[in-house]
Amino acid sequence: MATAVQRATKAEQRAAWWARLNDRQQSCLPVIYHADQEAEGLSASAWVNGEKAGPATQWR
Repeated sequence: MATAVQRATKAEQRAAWWARLNDRQQSCLPVIYHADQEAEGLSASAWVNGEKAGPATQWR
């Protein structure tokens, strides 16, 4: 289990990574992430409904 110091360090690393992105990248990345999550959810629900889900390269 991660200690508080390790969690802070990981949070600091993520913040530093984010700060290195330019404004356009910072605005596009969340949109891309949410679109990918939606596509993944649709693929998973298709599988639950008995449909064959293709590989991630097809729905991404």
